[in-house]
Amino acid sequence: MNCAACGSPNADDAKFCGSCGGPLVASSSPGPPVASAPPAPAAEAPATAAVAIPPAPIPAAPLTGVERIVAGYRVAALGDRLIALILDTILLLALFATVGMWAGSKWGGISPSGFDLSGTGALVTLAVVVVVGFIYYWLCEGLLGLTLGKAIAGVRIINENGAPCGLGPSLIRNILRIIDGLFLYLVGYFIAIFSKLRQRLGDHLARTFVVEKEPRALYRALLVVLWVLLAAGGFVGAYFIHS
Repeated sequence: MNCAACGSPNADDAKFCGSCGGPLVASSSPGPPVASAPPAPAAEAPATAAVAIPPAPIPAAPLTGVERIVAGYRVAALGDRLIALILDTILLLALFATVGMWAGSKWGGISPSGFDLSGTGALVTLAVVVVVGFIYYWLCEGLLGLTLGKAIAGVRIINENGAPCGLGPSLIRNILRIIDGLFLYLVGYFIAIFSKLRQRLGDHLARTFVVEKEPRALYRALLVVLWVLLAAGGFVGAYFIHS
């Protein structure tokens, strides 16, 4: 047994410690446990640092008519404006044919294929078509914000507040057709295509905007019928005057 005083080992039947002479007392309690060193942790493989991969950049979408807003309306596409221009031009051509045949029959100049663009009849025809056409665009765009062609194509002329532009701005806008309409409207087209809000020269100076305004299906159908009647009536009338 071990001496309680000095801890020296002695025989189990000894009464006194052989080292310090102290009495030995038998103890049933085991000696203090020997703390064992905890096992060394297993070597871990170095963790790979997580690298955050940034998302691929999303290319910026080109600016479209959806993103161009004026007074709550989307700016109209140039294609829709071209359709409106073609429809209104056909109406003026029907007027030109009717007035030309009438003037030719009155002042002379009717030919087997139509009428001659010379003499008094031609001057009267051009004067009537120019004046009527200008009044048509000026009043319709100024008071209503649209012509018949624009109504069918779903576009409208507005000011900065979203209302019809008014007679004053409409007058400026339509006088400047003289410049915008050069070379079959190529001048106005190129000015509009490089404009943020698709404004031609007349729109810039009059502070007007061409926006989308889709009519209801029934209303558009009625407008188409009216347009057909006016266009067909003009050409049919010219045919009967000629015949």
